[in-house]
Formats: sequence, C-alpha cells, structure tokens
Amino acid sequence: MNSAKINGKEEPNPCLVQKVFVSEGDIIKKDDNHFMLEAMEMENIIKDLEGKR
Repeated sequence: MNSAKINGKEEPNPCLVQKVFVSEGDIIKKDDNHFMLEAMEMENIIKDLEGKR
C-alpha cells in the first residue's frame, strides 16, 4: 500500500488537493482552514491547530 506523509502524519488513501484556502505570506490564526483533500468521494478540510505564520 502506498501512502503519503502530510506534516509527519501518514495518509494511506490516495487523495487530491481540491482547494487551497491560504496564500504565501498570509497570517494564519488558530483553526483557520489550510486546504481541502478529497479521497474516496469524501472531503476533509485541514486546519491549523497552532496558529503560525
């Protein structure tokens, strides 16, 4: 089984980045959306848990 690592965490299912919510240089606050992944017809929004630039 192939897997991808995102931020040190493994994603065992193939997925596509459907939407990116931030741009380079944006100030990111805690709980801001980063991007949306789609895998097996399910959408998952990846959020910031710490609030970093």
